[in-house]
Amino acid sequence: MPFADKDELARVVAENGYQRVVAMRDADSWAAADGADASERLRAQAKAFTHPT
Repeated sequence: MPFADKDELARVVAENGYQRVVAMRDADSWAAADGADASERLRAQAKAFTHPT
C-alpha cells in the first residue's frame, strides 16, 4: 500500500478534492472575466475539475 495508513490516504484524497475546487473557482473567474455566459462558465468549471493543473 503506498500510504502509511488510512489517515494519510484521507489527507491525500481531501487535498486533491480541495485542489479541484480551487481549479473550478479559478476557471469560473477567468471565464466570467472573458464575458462567458453561464453554460460556458459551467463547461470551464467541469474541464478544470476533470483536468486540474
